[in-house]
Amino acid sequence: MNSRHYLIILIILIYTNAAWSLQTDILLRAYNEAQTYDEKAELGYSYCKSNLYKYPQQCLAIAAEIIAHQSELSDSVMIFNFYNLPGIVYQARNELDSADYFFQRAEKIALAINQEDILLKVRNNIGLVHRARAEYKEAIEVWQYVLTGYKAQANMPFISYVLMNIGSTYYMMENWPLGDQYYEEALQINLDLGDPERIGKSYSALSYGYSSRGKIDSAIFYNEKAISFLEKTNNLYALANAKRSKCADLGLLEEFRKSCECYEEVIELDKKMGNLQGIMISQKNIGTNYINLNRYSLAIKYLDEALRLSNKIGEKRVRQTIHSSLAKAYFNSNKFREAYLHADSSQVLEDTLRGSEIQEQLSELNVKYETAQKEQEITEQKLEIAEQETTIQWKRFQVYGLIGGLVIVLLAGFIFYNQYKNKQQRKLQAAILQEKERGFETVLTATEEERSRISKELHDGIGQQLSALKLGLQSVSKSIGDENQRKQLDEIATSFSKSAEEVRHISHQMMPRALMEKGLVEAIEDLLQSSFQYTDTTYSFEHHNITGRFEERIEVSIYRVIQELINNIIKHAGAQTVTVQLIKQKGNLLLFLEDNGKGMNEESTKGHGLLNIKSRLDMINGSVDYAPSPESGTSVTIKIPIV
Repeated sequence: MNSRHYLIILIILIYTNAAWSLQTDILLRAYNEAQTYDEKAELGYSYCKSNLYKYPQQCLAIAAEIIAHQSELSDSVMIFNFYNLPGIVYQARNELDSADYFFQRAEKIALAINQEDILLKVRNNIGLVHRARAEYKEAIEVWQYVLTGYKAQANMPFISYVLMNIGSTYYMMENWPLGDQYYEEALQINLDLGDPERIGKSYSALSYGYSSRGKIDSAIFYNEKAISFLEKTNNLYALANAKRSKCADLGLLEEFRKSCECYEEVIELDKKMGNLQGIMISQKNIGTNYINLNRYSLAIKYLDEALRLSNKIGEKRVRQTIHSSLAKAYFNSNKFREAYLHADSSQVLEDTLRGSEIQEQLSELNVKYETAQKEQEITEQKLEIAEQETTIQWKRFQVYGLIGGLVIVLLAGFIFYNQYKNKQQRKLQAAILQEKERGFETVLTATEEERSRISKELHDGIGQQLSALKLGLQSVSKSIGDENQRKQLDEIATSFSKSAEEVRHISHQMMPRALMEKGLVEAIEDLLQSSFQYTDTTYSFEHHNITGRFEERIEVSIYRVIQELINNIIKHAGAQTVTVQLIKQKGNLLLFLEDNGKGMNEESTKGHGLLNIKSRLDMINGSVDYAPSPESGTSVTIKIPIV
């Protein structure tokens, strides 16, 4: 079946709601089987347009392949799309430098081919990057240009979208009247269009504006309207965010029980989407509500789960607030040790906040000092009335000044001591960690060197000696007339041959000669062939832009990592197909490995094999990401910086 057949099937399936996942599978299979890069680009774009947020890593890999072969594409708009798509992924991850790079490249293509539609699209995305960087003025200037372009086209849905972007930016600048003006204009357009999703998002944005300025009743009113429209759509993300805003507003009205019930509903929505960020925020806020209800054990339960998720997804800012809430919950439960540990973690994570608190304390002392100065002025005005009273006031001022000065000195000393102590602790921890890493690297290096030495000894020493003995026995066998003796010598020679083969196999496992002599690509192909030749698993291996050799430690590390992953697949996954891709791209070496096996559970992620993989990659500043693959197995992405 070729790509044309897949496209015909896809057109039929679009009209059936039950076929969504099947459409996705067909598109991905069609992409992999396409014969030309024009076909690959068309099918890959259709796949990523529907699955960009669900499978971002897969779409980044597709984009990398298409960009690497852009010279073979006949459609410049497709080249634009595959620069724009990675920008959207990186912008959603808040990796703004990477997003900006891809959007700028996409903008150059749009200008070169004089395509106004795609130029407006990418400039809107550039505005989002400006806003995320708090460059509000630049964002609004970009969007005003985009707005003018869409108004010239009378493109009402996009006019509404850009108006909402500008309105949200004015809200961030706390310019509420202008924010309301743009949002209300967008709402009217969406009401005229009759699109429930757009109407719901407009009401949700207005609700945010009223909540931000403390008008909670109005915020809840608009939020209810937003939810009623979004429930008519399939956009679970927008619905979950609107409901989460309502839950927060209920908390602000001190209706904590209703707020908790509301968050539980939102968590169910987030679970359907696999939205860990949303689940973490909801659980944190439920924990805060239970603290306000003096139900500290329940608060600790939800906050612990939120902390686990924050560690998993790397949310340091949210983690600091969770530690702070846990400290409060444990303190009120009379568990002072746990309260201290969480309070300490919160303080370490929030150095800048601590600096702000110190500044506030100093400002408070400054106010007291100014108050004392005013009292001095009053005292001086009363000098003419009574010299004795003036003397008393003067002494009182001196006492206040001494107390204030003493407080400032003590506070400064306390702050300096804490900062010095924390700095020394961080230095000690960093030194211990560095020493551990250096020791581990030394052990691995020594292990690989010893493997190489033993491999050479086995191959060049024992292996060749066994081969020589085999040849000698065969020669002797030919000169013996006794048939039985000749048969026995032939059997011994065969045993020597098997032993020599086993020695060569062990030598290859310890340090493959293909890796040492021919390089990484040849070694991976050899490893895959030898690993799967006696199994029912089929494999494919692709490599792009791999034209030379890399540092020995990088090649050895990648080879060992792939070896570990293949062993895991053979032992545990039960996979039928395995796909491996090795790509060199913009100063990075990317490795993608995907199988359709049983997938990974929480226990399997704690195994020694995966810990060894992480340790090896840490030595070469690499990173690894495990995710479910579209084929229900496991998708592994490894990124290693290279010079």
